[in-house]
Amino acid sequence: MFKYLSLILLLLSTSVVADSKWYIGGGIGKAIPRLELDERIREAVTLDIPEELGGGQYTLPVDIDSEFSNYGQKLFIGYDFGAKDGFAFELSYVNFGQYEAVATSSAEDSGVITSEYLPFDIPYSISVIAKEIVKADIVAINLSMIYSFKLGDRVSIFPRFGLAYLDVKATSRFSLTASVDTPFGDKSRTWSDDIKDSELKGMLPVWGIGMDIRINENHFIRTEMERYGHPTEIYVDMFTVQWGYRF
Repeated sequence: MFKYLSLILLLLSTSVVADSKWYIGGGIGKAIPRLELDERIREAVTLDIPEELGGGQYTLPVDIDSEFSNYGQKLFIGYDFGAKDGFAFELSYVNFGQYEAVATSSAEDSGVITSEYLPFDIPYSISVIAKEIVKADIVAINLSMIYSFKLGDRVSIFPRFGLAYLDVKATSRFSLTASVDTPFGDKSRTWSDDIKDSELKGMLPVWGIGMDIRINENHFIRTEMERYGHPTEIYVDMFTVQWGYRF
């Protein structure tokens, strides 16, 4: 349903042209995440190695590389309760871009296989490599309140507080390769598990701070930093430059 928000904003804007308290706009920016997706795969992985590959249990420290591969976009519509400053409510749609994380793990070990049926021991070495790729598209609808503090005739700053409905569509793939080297030769095996698409939805708090610069009676530009989620733990930061139009 998010793809229809731009059409809704356009229809709303054409219906309120006569009311100077309304404004619309949009912008682009960069999202910086600290997500539960990161936290889930950042922990060390403990693996049970099959008996045919030597057996045993190994703990693999995880090295993670994550990023948002795309720049985000934002559309918004607002209503001023003051004379073009003071309190205002805003409804916005934010596309954070595509998140991608690659987690890799590896471990090596060596030892001796003993058996009561053999008169000698069998030395071996084993190496294990694990890899997980997580991709997610993240969007949100945000309803928030701002209050503008004027710094001059054209410049004002504002804090933002509100709630956002976050929608995360994620896919992940995990693969594991184990290799065993013994006097009888090398043996390797690869496991892969494709996890189907998953979707996470929920309400998150939003807060931020920004600056408005009024170009003329109708046009303004805005720079803003917003945080979606927990203040210090799991969140997505969004930095945007926006253009707006007042009717």
